[in-house]
Amino acid sequence: MSLTKKLVLAFLLVPMVPLGVIIGVLHRTFVQHAERQVGTRLEDTVIQVGKGVDAFMADSICGLQDLAEDPEVSSGDRDTADKRLSRYIGSFPAFTELMLVDARGTVIACSSSPEVGTSLFTSFDDTRAEFEQASSHSPGPAYISDLSDIPALLRPGAAEGQLEDITLNVQVLTKVENAAGQTVGVLVGDLVTDALHDLLQDLKRNASDHGSACLLDKNALVLMTTDPEAPLLF
Repeated sequence: MSLTKKLVLAFLLVPMVPLGVIIGVLHRTFVQHAERQVGTRLEDTVIQVGKGVDAFMADSICGLQDLAEDPEVSSGDRDTADKRLSRYIGSFPAFTELMLVDARGTVIACSSSPEVGTSLFTSFDDTRAEFEQASSHSPGPAYISDLSDIPALLRPGAAEGQLEDITLNVQVLTKVENAAGQTVGVLVGDLVTDALHDLLQDLKRNASDHGSACLLDKNALVLMTTDPEAPLLF
C-alpha cells in the first residue's frame, strides 16, 4: 500500500474510535434513563395501588359501622334485620355475607337465612379473638381478622407451601347496640378481597412481562399474588 493510501486510511480510522465511544456512552445513558423512567412509573403505581387498598378497606369498614347503627339491624326483630342485611348485600356486593350474632356467637339474623341458629365459629373459626374484642368494647371500633388467620382446614396445605390460587377473605366485626344503649350483638361481615386482587393485576400490567405482584403481611408471608402457582402464606 502506498504512503498516500496509508495516510488516508489512518485519517479515516482516527475519528471512528471516539465516535464508537460516544455511541456506546449515548446507548448506556439512554438505557439508564429508560430504566429510571420505568422504575419511577412502577414506584408511582405501587403507591397508587397501596392507596387503593387503603380506600377499599376504609370504605368497607365505614359501611359496616354505619350498618351497625341502623335501627332495623338493632330492632330485635329477626325478620326486619334479615331483610336489612340482605338489602345491604345487594347494594354493597364486596360483602358476601352479613351476620348478627349474640353474646355466645350464635347467629340471630343473617343475609342468608339458613345460617340463623348456627355458630359464627362454624363458618369463621378464625374470628374468635376479634369477636371477643368487639363484644367487650364499646360500639364504634371495627375489628378485622387477619388474612393469614385461615380456617383450620387450609392450614396443613399452607404449612407445606401447597396453598395456591385461592381467594382469602377477611371478616369485619363491630358491636351493635339499640337506641336504649343495650347490647344487641356483634355484626360480622365476610369481605371478599377480589377488588384487592384487581389492584394487584393493575400493578402487574405496569411491571415487566414476566413479573408478578403480591400482597405481603408484616411477616413477609404472601397473602395474595397474581402468580397462580405461587404458594400463599409461605
